[in-house]
Amino acid sequence: MLRFLSVSILLLFTVQSFGQLVDPVKWLFSSEKVSEKEYLLIYTAKIDKGWTVYSQESNEDGPVPTKITYYSEGVSYDGDGKEIGHKKEGLDSYFDVLVTKFLDDEDFVIKHNVKVNSDVTSVSGFLTFMACDDSNCLPPSEVDFKITVK
Repeated sequence: MLRFLSVSILLLFTVQSFGQLVDPVKWLFSSEKVSEKEYLLIYTAKIDKGWTVYSQESNEDGPVPTKITYYSEGVSYDGDGKEIGHKKEGLDSYFDVLVTKFLDDEDFVIKHNVKVNSDVTSVSGFLTFMACDDSNCLPPSEVDFKITVK
């Protein structure tokens, strides 16, 4: 009976540990009004120690780049936005290509200027990104957002 109980407890903890998801990047979303119809949307990644996030610019043979996709109608924009943070460029050991990634010692921020129609009160969409540490890379993740612009 004691052996059965010990094996059951061990099995429970093993299953529970596999069920925990690794989530090393937390995203925050905000906006700043630039003019009557123009806003600066700010995407801020808080990266856990030891992890990195790949840039919006990526080699097609490399990792999935960070990308912002908008759902909202009445929103227009040019380009990918300005990236801010501790950037490291070089040969990536996982993908064996040159990459740009952002390190964990400061926030990774994307500032994106958008123009909105006068009836738009929020901008929604999703952000795709990929994170790696020294031992593995996580599959690409998507994070939904809705940012108030009025």
